[in-house]
Amino acid sequence: YIILGSAVVALSSIGPFLAKQRDVSPNMKIVWRFQGTVLMLAPFAIRSIVLDGFPKLTMAQWGTFVLAAASYSVLCCAFAFSVNYITVADATILTNSQSVLLVAVKLLLGQRVLFIEGLGVLIAFSGGILCAKESAEGENSPANGWWSIWGDCLGIISSIGGIGYIV
Repeated sequence: YIILGSAVVALSSIGPFLAKQRDVSPNMKIVWRFQGTVLMLAPFAIRSIVLDGFPKLTMAQWGTFVLAAASYSVLCCAFAFSVNYITVADATILTNSQSVLLVAVKLLLGQRVLFIEGLGVLIAFSGGILCAKESAEGENSPANGWWSIWGDCLGIISSIGGIGYIV
């Protein structure tokens, strides 16, 4: 529960932290984030390699590893860029809409959607609408017009990267 709570706090705070970093390119923000992750996880990886040796991966596992890393990079970079064009709340909602997109794809492919999946999407969509409404009332978007639409597109691209990472 401590790890889960820490993950929720960390993921909930990344948007506001990225938005507060002014005069820094989104690319640099993500480089810092990835480097911080490497510094935190390197001792565990080094210990594992020392104790167990370098892992022997099949070609399929290497492919999965590369695709997961690329998808996670898309998720992070598109999110970091999106907060330059739309509010942090809107960027967070769009980036975390993977469940909605996954169920929409299931419907488009003619697959059966379970009641619990549909209910989850309904709850997520309702929460997204409430957050977007509150965000629109309390926070000015960093950009207007077409740039705001571009920010929305980046949020959706980030979500698609998240789907690739999850899958």
